Amino acid sequence: MKNISIMIWVVPDNNQKGYKNMKIMFGRKVIEMSEKEAREAENYGSPAYIALTDAMRQFEGFTVEVKGKAKAGGFKGLNREFMKAHIKANPKEGRNLLAEFNTLCGLDEEGNKKVFAAVASVGELRMWFLNEYPEFTDSRNAVKKILDNTRKEIADKRSA
Repeated sequence: MKNISIMIWVVPDNNQKGYKNMKIMFGRKVIEMSEKEAREAENYGSPAYIALTDAMRQFEGFTVEVKGKAKAGGFKGLNREFMKAHIKANPKEGRNLLAEFNTLCGLDEEGNKKVFAAVASVGELRMWFLNEYPEFTDSRNAVKKILDNTRKEIADKRSA
């Protein structure tokens, strides 16, 4: 079954700000909510509590997962900010990769957004970046090789 999900929106009391939502993930049989919603759902009778109990009644057998925020500090994945910082820190002789990067991102020489500029998708940007800096794929392949060998050794120990 595909991992189909729906969002449940709750209009809060006048005392509370913003909207709350929970994600119902049918493929995994999970009701997903944020840490903030979970804290609010601890208060009996609150809109978050009512929404959670309603969802639990409607979707019996589903488990509740609380999703925390990503840790601040550092880069999460290979995103535009990381690529730009890496290009600035590791320029290549004879080529202005930062200018190419800015063109792919639809930015001018100063880094300001161009009007009506063609923009590469994040996937296309990653493809270009990994082609220019192959050490990332080499590093990833080295880690993959080590983990594959470890998995093989564990499987061999279990079968012996």
